[in-house]
Amino acid sequence: MINTWHLILSEICHRKFHFGFAVLGVMTAVACSTSVIVLLAMHNMQTEQILQARRQVVQKRTEELEDQMRKIGKGMGFNILILPEDRNHSNANQTISGKTRIRFDNSRHCFVTD
Repeated sequence: MINTWHLILSEICHRKFHFGFAVLGVMTAVACSTSVIVLLAMHNMQTEQILQARRQVVQKRTEELEDQMRKIGKGMGFNILILPEDRNHSNANQTISGKTRIRFDNSRHCFVTD
């Protein structure tokens, strides 16, 4: 009876050139797959670092703008309720005296709508 390993080794010896190319092809495929996985992982890490840095810049700028808006509101001497444009304003207190309305209308930082 022929041993399986003996049969495999005799076939490899018979077709040395083809076996060498097959092994080389498998090694190349494994190397390419491994390098693509490593490169994608590195790219994801770099992208995450860039996004984190941008998030910090945006957060800092947002805090600065909120502070500026607070100072503007404080400088006007009024408590201001800022509502989103798409929100229903019917439940908000919209009673403003004439003088105050004129002051709001003339302010470059505030827009009063009916």
